[in-house]
Amino acid sequence: MGWQVSDRGSIAIVGMACRFPGAATVEEFWDNLTAVRDTVQREPEAGGSFVGAAGKVSDQERFDSEYFRVTPAEADLMDPQQRVLLEVAVEAMEDAGYGGDDVDPDSGPVIGVFVGGGGDEYLHEFAGPASGRDVFEDLRLRTGNGKDFLAARLAFKLGFGGPSVTVQAGCATGLVAVATACNALLLGDCDIAIAGGISLLMPDATGYRYEAGGILSRDGYCRPFDAAADGTVPSSGVGLLVLRRDEDATRDGDTRRAILRGWAVNNDARSRSGFTVPNVDGQARVVRQALSRAGATASDIGFLETHGTATAVGDAVEIDALKQNFGEIATDQPCVLGAVKANIGHTDSAAGIAGLIKATLVVERGIIPGTANFTRPHELLELDASPFTISAETTVWTRPGERLAGVSSFALGGNNAHVIVAGPAPRPTVPTRVGAHVIALSARTPSGLERLKAETGKWAADARQMPSEVLADAAFTLAVGRRRHEHRWVGVATDADHARRLIVTAAAPAPTVLRRELIVAGTASGVSDLAGGELASQPVYLATVAVLESELGEGHTREREPAFVVLAVLRSLERLGLTFARLDGPTWIGPLFEWHDADAARRRPLSKALDACARLLGDVRGATAEPRVGGDPPAPSPGRVVLGEAFSLTTAAAEAWATGADVDLARLYENEHRQRIPLPTYPFERRNHTLPRRESRQAPTSGAVRGEEPRSLDVNEVMTGIWQRVLGLESIDVDAHFLDDLGGDSMYAVEIGGQLNDALGVNLPIDLPFEAPTIRQAVAIANATLSTRAELR
Repeated sequence: MGWQVSDRGSIAIVGMACRFPGAATVEEFWDNLTAVRDTVQREPEAGGSFVGAAGKVSDQERFDSEYFRVTPAEADLMDPQQRVLLEVAVEAMEDAGYGGDDVDPDSGPVIGVFVGGGGDEYLHEFAGPASGRDVFEDLRLRTGNGKDFLAARLAFKLGFGGPSVTVQAGCATGLVAVATACNALLLGDCDIAIAGGISLLMPDATGYRYEAGGILSRDGYCRPFDAAADGTVPSSGVGLLVLRRDEDATRDGDTRRAILRGWAVNNDARSRSGFTVPNVDGQARVVRQALSRAGATASDIGFLETHGTATAVGDAVEIDALKQNFGEIATDQPCVLGAVKANIGHTDSAAGIAGLIKATLVVERGIIPGTANFTRPHELLELDASPFTISAETTVWTRPGERLAGVSSFALGGNNAHVIVAGPAPRPTVPTRVGAHVIALSARTPSGLERLKAETGKWAADARQMPSEVLADAAFTLAVGRRRHEHRWVGVATDADHARRLIVTAAAPAPTVLRRELIVAGTASGVSDLAGGELASQPVYLATVAVLESELGEGHTREREPAFVVLAVLRSLERLGLTFARLDGPTWIGPLFEWHDADAARRRPLSKALDACARLLGDVRGATAEPRVGGDPPAPSPGRVVLGEAFSLTTAAAEAWATGADVDLARLYENEHRQRIPLPTYPFERRNHTLPRRESRQAPTSGAVRGEEPRSLDVNEVMTGIWQRVLGLESIDVDAHFLDDLGGDSMYAVEIGGQLNDALGVNLPIDLPFEAPTIRQAVAIANATLSTRAELR
């Protein structure tokens, strides 16, 4: 990559995704913040010491296992933190425009994963006890619930080949993960990093037991720095950022949401009275280190997103630590303090990333959300004599100069993290010469595709007043930043409103085509005129023409000759990824097709082939003679590209993509510096995969009993039942592939093999599904084994 290690560099935030209480997306989170909403869920008074307050995220019990090719049985045992993190990672990468199929550690950008999670209550209270096995002997339980595998599973399922590091630093986990990722980027360990944290309360959690002197609030409200502050509220949340070296993000046209200028991580060490007691000097030092790395001073900071736990000790220590760095700042330019825990509660391992996502939006948009549940500052904090202010109302950033913010995250045990984040430079508008743009959408199911169309239609409606270049960026982003799924929809739009109208129009799904043909039809002059029409605005066509003219090496142009136009179109389609099993057309184009079909060693000079076509037209250099084409032009059909007067390169590419071709639609913008922009992300189709608590269920019964008379068994029935039970599926097609269709792996194969041997009383290969990857094939092997044993008897 040619990257040189640097002790100071900037990191761009190019994508974000999150789920917090009351918000399933970044935009919903921002709406809640700017509306100063407290989104913690509260139950009626339960009496006694129980406080019915908890921050919950939507759909944590549910998961789109088929999207990630995870068997239902595996999904049931998997910690919801691993499941939710997978979905949010896809959303973050798509938001950044890097969610496409071309994730290859050998040829594409190297992508690293730096994430951390909360506790393993799901293992102990839900998944483990009912499995009927020793937890430490059951590899699936361990890998599906252990923190060690949080980053590794994400890297495996999404195909990321860079470092995959699970970071655990208590409440500071999310921000420490970001700092670790930034260092890895500057060291050149990866080109893109996804970083953040997750922590989920159990699905049935509704509150907590209040204990006097503890860190949890008496009444279920979190009021950081307020006179009535008495503790925090437990909450769930997940946030992920996609990070790149800033110069790379700028070069590649990424959306730079904000810039990380400095970051620091440290520990209070022994300079505190107890292991869980925060320390002023350690916190002050980490802020000072981050400012130094950013090349900034405290006077440059206009907003500080605090750790803000609303505990008496925690708030006092944090403000005292900030005063050590900000004490000399003039009060006529106050620094605004924010505390996201007032809105969503304490999200534990995701607390720091929640604050950083908030601060990113603040410096990006120039709006500072008010602090929920805030009335007046606690007098012991002495904020009146400090450069700090807290507002209960959302305000506009009015401080002159660059928008620069700080974010703090502190943990029990003394882990401290602080980052400095800056607003991005204005995004330049990149003109385009393309007049019509391919809007390509796909999903795993028809219903998913309809949902994606609806969300994209809403985006197009909001984008109607944007410059036309935005639609070009959207089309480019969809081409490079989304996976290609089986069910597809495509439209060719000239502006955002046109795209919206196309999306809401019902269209029959295009059939999949395996064999494609290119047919030249119409008059030679009509084909020639294409070069002065739509093709003249197509970057990929113009780039192809330039290559062909360099091959000809002649002193004059031939770009208006009909045979040359046909060749340039054919080569352009090939550059887009299309190949044709059949080329056909009138007699005059024959020499060119013969030249194209010949291998390089047998080809005569291109100019000779073009001359031969021109002679057949009756004019060596011109394109004026009309060929005699027998019959009418062939009717358009899926898989057939008709090159005539009405030909459109954009439409041809779009129709081929819709019928399953692996078309590189981004090539339509060849040599244009298009930009990746945030667009609606994949609409997951989830179903419940959370087991009930152990006291409400019994351990599953096993399969057939060893010793049962094999001849009384229906092998197909036994085989199917075991496959369904082990994989957690209600039904399985007998020809479904164990790996490709069912998401099986070696652990499932061994479990299936073992249960089959027990049920049938034979010695089949222990990894039978690898040797016979469909039920039909496995039944055949089992029957053959049983037949051989019967003959030996």
